[in-house]
Amino acid sequence: MIISWMKFFAEGDTKFPEINFNNWEISGRKDYKEFEVVYYKSKKNLKFNFPKDKSISLFSTSRINF
Repeated sequence: MIISWMKFFAEGDTKFPEINFNNWEISGRKDYKEFEVVYYKSKKNLKFNFPKDKSISLFSTSRINF
């Protein structure tokens, strides 16, 4: 799972699906001036069955302090 954490307040829809971060561990990070990209690896080898004919995009526009 890859999440971009914004370092600023953004207007518009800022909802994000609820995630239990106890099931994930950070496997990498890339820090940029206005956001940070965090790579997560499942601790429980979670499998997702997304439809093959559709793409799914998740994003966050909320400011999170680490």
